[in-house]
Amino acid sequence: MKFKIDDIQIGERLRALSDARVTQLALSINANGLLHPVVLSGSILVCGWHRLEACRSLGWAEIPAEDIGPKDREQRVLIEVEENLVRQDVSAVERCIMLKLHKEIYDRANPGASQPGRKKGLKPYAKANPLELDIGPRRINQLIRIAKEIPDLKRLAGTLLDDYKALDSLLLLKAKNADEFAKVLAEPNGRTAADLARGIVRPPKPPTITLCGQEMSRKDAAIRLWQVEHNGEMPNEDDPFFDVDAILDNEELIRNLENGILPGQEVTRWQKRALKLLESIIDNLERVPNKDKPAVMERIKELHGMVTNGATKRRSPEAKPSRERPLLPNRREEN
Repeated sequence: MKFKIDDIQIGERLRALSDARVTQLALSINANGLLHPVVLSGSILVCGWHRLEACRSLGWAEIPAEDIGPKDREQRVLIEVEENLVRQDVSAVERCIMLKLHKEIYDRANPGASQPGRKKGLKPYAKANPLELDIGPRRINQLIRIAKEIPDLKRLAGTLLDDYKALDSLLLLKAKNADEFAKVLAEPNGRTAADLARGIVRPPKPPTITLCGQEMSRKDAAIRLWQVEHNGEMPNEDDPFFDVDAILDNEELIRNLENGILPGQEVTRWQKRALKLLESIIDNLERVPNKDKPAVMERIKELHGMVTNGATKRRSPEAKPSRERPLLPNRREEN
């Protein structure tokens, strides 16, 4: 079905119009035709603003379109957000803004999802990951926080600060130095402002990191963690989600990898308890007398087996509760 371009209402859009993108699309459409029609709700544009303007620039009077019927504003925003968030050409600023909007819609559709006492089976937005984005809950929450805490974020789209690392640093800068933060926002296209945002609050990172007992470069460690999280798939280093610092900040993934727990494996309550005991014993190992260390080391091996193999057996309700073996030998028994 075709619609007259002049009759289509643009309305308020989440993404700014990129002249370069319009020109690129116009060249492609002129050579190959319009492969994907724009999406309308009546006469209101839902998806395909750049395609629409590219066709307009080619002198088209009509454009192929799909009419999805009457939708309210929230439904139109939801469709626009979901279509754009899965695209690779969305900038850092646009992704943060859209994730925040999508979370607000998700929370309204799932009351109580963000509350501590939520119903069983109801997950908060970042853990539910309804769009199946290739990033973890911690990173999703960080991008949403950027959209919430950096004022007038949309103004930074297309500037030197429209960059994931720059936005992360801006958020840290806001908490540490409000005056410098205001200066950076006042001059988003100044290279010194971008450098300031990227570097002023980040201490230098060590060139190497120890992972699973092996010393390796930060990049190699990030690639290994990425492969663990993505079933052995090698990362595309141009992918904006392959952020070395963000991956190495995932302490839970590193801890699970070092304890033999891979993503996708269920971590039981007993395994979590064993991990907690392991950390406590290792932290206090220096205080243990030498004569007691063999028993403690044996206990560490036992707990490690519980973590990696899930070897803890549950007691039946009829069984009498047994006393746990103490972490250290009983001194009264020795005497």
